[in-house]
Amino acid sequence: MSLRYARLMIFWGVLFVTSLLLLFTGFGSTFSSQAETSNGIDGPTTSPDGGDKPEETGANWNIILGVVTAVTSGAGFIATTFFALREDRRDTALHELQIKNLERDIEQKNLEIDSLRQDQKRYDSS
Repeated sequence: MSLRYARLMIFWGVLFVTSLLLLFTGFGSTFSSQAETSNGIDGPTTSPDGGDKPEETGANWNIILGVVTAVTSGAGFIATTFFALREDRRDTALHELQIKNLERDIEQKNLEIDSLRQDQKRYDSS
């Protein structure tokens, strides 16, 4: 695997772990803020002013951002891994082809050497 793909995989992996941390932290703050602000089952879900509480919308944004980031970073990690494996397979096939070509060249050189030795023996015997 090339250094470029290794760096990208580390980047996407760290981003994925960070997004999961944000996601779990967002869920925790949502549940704790609902438990602290509820006045029981019949309690109002909004403030007396009529607007939503900023803590609840902030927690919702944390969850949304965490999910979007987790999905994006997971897809990026998978795509980077796929391309890295594809490059490794291509490099492996290329190296095998180069080895076969070198073996063929060595065999051809050995045949040339053998023919030169036979010619040398003919000239020496005459």
